[in-house]
Amino acid sequence: MEALIEKIPSEYIRGVKYRMSPTSIFHYIADRNLADVINKSLDKNQFFLAQDVGLIPCEDDIIYPDLAVYQKPIHYTESGLMTDIPLFVTEILSPSTRKKDLTVKKDLYERIGVEEYWIISPQEKAVEAYKPHDGKYILDNVYTRVSPEEWLRMTDEEKAEHPNVARIESINIGVDIWDIFKEN
Repeated sequence: MEALIEKIPSEYIRGVKYRMSPTSIFHYIADRNLADVINKSLDKNQFFLAQDVGLIPCEDDIIYPDLAVYQKPIHYTESGLMTDIPLFVTEILSPSTRKKDLTVKKDLYERIGVEEYWIISPQEKAVEAYKPHDGKYILDNVYTRVSPEEWLRMTDEEKAEHPNVARIESINIGVDIWDIFKEN
């Protein structure tokens, strides 16, 4: 079993090693769906979408964002690891990476200047959207999946509290939260 565990990739943040976890079906669905939505609207002449591609933002950091969008032209190492700072990054929570994604990785993305950071929770069917303000990330909004039936029963005030379309301003795309979590 130890030999198998050693084959699981690791990330390094400020030189500290963090073991990654295997991808669950819930993680895969959210990642695939969001990538599909973004790809349909993304200006591919201006932006590049990468999923699980290594990023070396600083000397002591090697990470694998679940999804990242870069401004073109893109730059990478001989081994294919990205060296540019993404405009937009998404991490999809799993029980074993939840704490790291909400703290250490969020701090890293804030430190390197990622314009928008989303944390997606497949279990809660929710998205936390962070944007920088005075150099620090602030929670811009929390989006939760509301069924069409629930939406029809909501008052205008309740709908305003639960927007179902999130804007990724750095790449000028709107994402219907329902689309992230649908199981095809």
